[in-house]
Amino acid sequence: MRIVIDMQGAQTESRFRGIGRYSVSLAQGIARNRGEHEVYLLLNGMLSESIEAIRAAFVGLLPQSHIRVWYAQGPVAGIDPANNGRHHVAKLIRQAAIDELKPDVVHITSAVEGFIDDAVIGQPLEHKRAILSVTLYDLIPLTNPQQYLDHAQYKQYYMDIVGSFKDHGVLLAISECARQEALSLLPLDQDQVFNVSGAADAIFKPVTLTEQARIALKSKFGLRDAFVLYSGGADERKNLSRLIVAFADVKREVNDVQLVFAGKMSQHIVERYRGEALAQGLAAEDLVFTGFITDDELVALYNTCRLYVFPSWHEGFGLPPLEAMKCGAPVIGANTSSVPEVIGWDEATFDPLDTASIAQKMNQALVDESFREAMIKHGLERAKLFSWDLTGKAAIAAFEQMLQNLPATDQEVDEDLPTEQRIEHLATALATTGELEKGEIDVKRLAKAIDYSLQGPSGKPNLLVDISQLCRHDAKSGIQRVVRSILLEWLTTPPEGYTVTPIYSKVEESFYRYARQFTATFLGNTPGEDDLDEAISYKAGDVYICLDLLLDMLPQRQPYLDTMRAHGVSLFFVVYDLLILQMRHFFSDHLHPFYVDWINTIARYDGAMCISRAVGDELQAW
Repeated sequence: MRIVIDMQGAQTESRFRGIGRYSVSLAQGIARNRGEHEVYLLLNGMLSESIEAIRAAFVGLLPQSHIRVWYAQGPVAGIDPANNGRHHVAKLIRQAAIDELKPDVVHITSAVEGFIDDAVIGQPLEHKRAILSVTLYDLIPLTNPQQYLDHAQYKQYYMDIVGSFKDHGVLLAISECARQEALSLLPLDQDQVFNVSGAADAIFKPVTLTEQARIALKSKFGLRDAFVLYSGGADERKNLSRLIVAFADVKREVNDVQLVFAGKMSQHIVERYRGEALAQGLAAEDLVFTGFITDDELVALYNTCRLYVFPSWHEGFGLPPLEAMKCGAPVIGANTSSVPEVIGWDEATFDPLDTASIAQKMNQALVDESFREAMIKHGLERAKLFSWDLTGKAAIAAFEQMLQNLPATDQEVDEDLPTEQRIEHLATALATTGELEKGEIDVKRLAKAIDYSLQGPSGKPNLLVDISQLCRHDAKSGIQRVVRSILLEWLTTPPEGYTVTPIYSKVEESFYRYARQFTATFLGNTPGEDDLDEAISYKAGDVYICLDLLLDMLPQRQPYLDTMRAHGVSLFFVVYDLLILQMRHFFSDHLHPFYVDWINTIARYDGAMCISRAVGDELQAW
């Protein structure tokens, strides 16, 4: 089974919220537990800022050749009707990139992206042979339309997406509550909706802060020794106004305690909650709003809080209380929606719509030491029942089950065609849209986008050997002798599993060319008519290695190298020595800044091949 996971849920602004964290973690869980199955990730090249982080998250889990990027011209956000033409073109390219991989399953990590950003999600019926799966987080906007669907254009956008769920083969619900909610509100077959649950990342665990770290944390955020912690969003369902009222009631009996809101909130929301707190008689320092915090800071807050409280009355899963329990914090939360599934103990829940109930449970958790210890013990054990491996295995099992039920078909579809013919079909479809004649789309850029978007399943990678200096001028130096010797060895005895492809770049150009004419001459042959030094094309899984020392040129190629790396090319450089840094006085003054730029450039990428252990040790120390 070949599984293609559309990662746009981890690429838009959602990457800063629970959807993004869930999308990456689910994909990691599937990748870790794939067994004999193949897994490909599909990324949107228009959302380029997120690509490097996603690739880094899968180092050791998936080869770079299995992380693919498709490209189109933006903007394509659904909020602006002027984007409709570009959006349609982008949708066709994305679908062609998926078809090129010949998937058995296509999983969408978040179907609700694309209204205010450049995400593009196709229609279910466009997947002809593959099962289409989607993560079902919740249907909160559907159950609270006055609050979440007051924008007429977004309402139509959201309702179209929710309406399309019936045409998906698999829905992976993040909780049993979300599953039951979907079955009650949408025309779905219960056999196609699976609860795969969720989990908290491994970074959330009990830690003992040093006294210095504890003092620094308290100083940075203005914390008292005892504080009640909340982390998460600030919209109405999070129920923070009632939490503030309940906390004010608790303060009458437990005086020296604060209420801390961890995470980024807009300033007008902060001012609103501060005003509500003052109206309840709380002092300004009784509430702390941390603003944006790092994961390490969040872990530290979980580990040092006196109590964690989660008052939200509607959640798809409720990840923060699970994170807190994994860190050994005593946790209480609402007794509604999916939160009890996570907490797993009725005694640690309250009625979120009753401030007296919230206050009573907070007070009990703060003053009853035996109850507090019981919550900590229960939380640590309960958290062991959730893991991303279990979620990944559940997702794969759902795919396998539905794939067995998929009727066989002999109908020829684009997935059966060779790449060249599929590109012709895509070109015809794009021309038919009429968008190319309007002048809004750069046709040359479009052609390049198609070239890089449709590159087929993983095949034999290229070893792209940069010999720019050798092509320009063979100085017969020691470095050039090494370059010539390695190049000759690779060309005559190619490394197993690679196609050796010499390339070069000219000083006056910003891109790379195939070194076909040089290579023919280098091997003692006469260049033929087909030995053209055209601009190179590369694919995910290729490896670039710079044999030459290009002090002047390489830093100028950084944008090009960044683009190669984002597309899935691994970048390596040969390092001959660090003498210009170590013995600067032996070299011309003008060389030093060039060398510094060069070594800082290569340090950005995947690795260095050093000509001796001594040089390797020196480079690592640097």
